Amino acid sequence: MKIYAIIVTIIAVLALSLLGYGYYTGLKIKKTIADYENKIQTMHDEEEAMQQEEQKKLDEISSLAGILRESSSSFMHPGNFKASSFNPSIVERLKDEIENITDTTLKKEIKDKWDAFQQSQNLNDYRDFIGTVADIIRNSSTTLEPSNQKPKPSKQND
Repeated sequence: MKIYAIIVTIIAVLALSLLGYGYYTGLKIKKTIADYENKIQTMHDEEEAMQQEEQKKLDEISSLAGILRESSSSFMHPGNFKASSFNPSIVERLKDEIENITDTTLKKEIKDKWDAFQQSQNLNDYRDFIGTVADIIRNSSTTLEPSNQKPKPSKQND
């Protein structure tokens, strides 16, 4: 009988030890999961803040494009004045910048407006060029709005 009591005691101690270890491991796993959920939530919060900042910048770009567009047609002048001369280094830089535009449709539209101004040297053609650039900027900034429709992680409270 003593042997059975010793065996039962050993099994009970081992079972309680195993149960305690399992409980302790479960607590560690729960803590680790909670830590990762907190990190994920922090990342989502940071992502939202970055998207809000990006939206503010896009709104500002759109606003600046609007100002540029409105300012190009905000004044009247008698006749169609001509530019007296062009700064060759700036003209070259502008041509290079226009050539660096990757969207061929936009490049063609801007290049055509710039070439028309260069050929005519008329202020009205310059206003048309500025207005076109402003419209393109405004349209581009509205199509680049960040998407805020990503699903949020669900928190499980066990």
